Amino acid sequence: MRRLIVAGAALPAALAASVLLPPAAAHARTPTPSADFNGDGYGDLAVGAPGAAIGGHTLAGAVVVAYGSSAGIKSSKTTTVSQNTSRVPGVAEAFDRFGTSTAAGDFNKDGYTDLAVGSPGEDIPRGNDWGSVTVLWGSPKGLGAGGALSQPLGIEQSGFGTAVTAGDFDGDGHADIAASTGSGTHLWLYLNRSTGQSGEMGFALADFEASAVPATDTGVTALAAGDVDGDGTDDLAASTHPLGRFGGALYLSPGIPANRRAAGDLPPALSLAIGDVDGDGHGDIVSGQPHGPEEMTDGRNGGSVSVLRGSAQGVDSRQAVVITQDTAGVPGVAEEGDRFGWSVELGDVNRDGRADLVAGAVDEGVGLTGYTGSVTVIPGSAKGLTGTGSYAFHQDTAGVPGVAESRDSFGEALALADTNRDGRLDLAVGAPGENGWFGALTSLRGNGVRITFTGGVGFSAETLGLATGEDWFPEFGAPING
Repeated sequence: MRRLIVAGAALPAALAASVLLPPAAAHARTPTPSADFNGDGYGDLAVGAPGAAIGGHTLAGAVVVAYGSSAGIKSSKTTTVSQNTSRVPGVAEAFDRFGTSTAAGDFNKDGYTDLAVGSPGEDIPRGNDWGSVTVLWGSPKGLGAGGALSQPLGIEQSGFGTAVTAGDFDGDGHADIAASTGSGTHLWLYLNRSTGQSGEMGFALADFEASAVPATDTGVTALAAGDVDGDGTDDLAASTHPLGRFGGALYLSPGIPANRRAAGDLPPALSLAIGDVDGDGHGDIVSGQPHGPEEMTDGRNGGSVSVLRGSAQGVDSRQAVVITQDTAGVPGVAEEGDRFGWSVELGDVNRDGRADLVAGAVDEGVGLTGYTGSVTVIPGSAKGLTGTGSYAFHQDTAGVPGVAESRDSFGEALALADTNRDGRLDLAVGAPGENGWFGALTSLRGNGVRITFTGGVGFSAETLGLATGEDWFPEFGAPING
């Protein structure tokens, strides 16, 4: 059974500034995902292993931190963090699923990127499976000690931490956290009020009922942050699971109650990202609907990605652009069960000042091997995402580490980050189904024009020493934050 994954959103501009980039086109500022947990100038990755057994407790969960270097990421420069790690709140217990969702940002204003980690299966005194969100602090030694966000009060909920994202929701220039649950449509904002001391849990909790999001038993399963209306404050996109057939909404300035308002309906989505794909200065909302018409009424054969344009009023009135593997210029053919759009990520791969789309099709067949997975890159342009210039790859593509095998789920999670500090975005691809749901990570270099297949690296759950066996399936590789 597949798990829900939430695509990470681009970080606020204040965080992206640490990445060395060439001059962009004057008409656009595209978000550049970046996390630097140890402050050495190299982009780092936080890779979830929510199925990891910790201390013999199945599905307790962990996060593997892969640190960047002049050679990019490598298995010898990783750290595994769980709730049994010293100075991390809580205790690893069965079915906590620590690492199900992640979001990166400098949450205590000390100059190091921190990481919010969702554990939607966490049991707390008030109820089983109510969930929790832990913040792991960045430092010169990387991620380690952490603190727990305060639990939402006064409302029945389960699966807190099902989705998390980071953005500057109140316009003060500092990263805040948004979190959802696996039931209801309440959203919780943790506004950054830190004084800049290392390890300080300086958050002000603000919550609101996302009344524009249709009620559903699945809760809000996808979140993304970005500046859609161009006012300098990040907006919040929230959506429900596609099989719920409901949808979602965009909220402008969610951290400023006087200014907060719903500004456009969104389709139901398994994955969400916000970025300026057409270079007009407004973030556009990209969402993945990987389910076909055999599963949902509005599904497209093989899965699809929808693009809603941003404007000063929120979601633009123009009709959504829908991209499938049958769209002109997009490689491949839309086939039942491909799951195109299972994951989406945005970043300026070709350095033209516009965000490019990376989308995963986790059940794409490769040759005679079915259900293995592929990744497609679709460049942004003045016309947005059109399919022109697109290219795709998989684990049987020459130069890509690994071998395409059934149920690898290659492309289930994606992250763009400059892991070798050359001013070009590299791409991390998760395959949590690798080797029977043990999981693997692939990192491919970007050359400033495209993602390349030379010098890529890959490593697996077994390489990292995660517990694997007949009843232990780490699912290493989903999600990824970078």
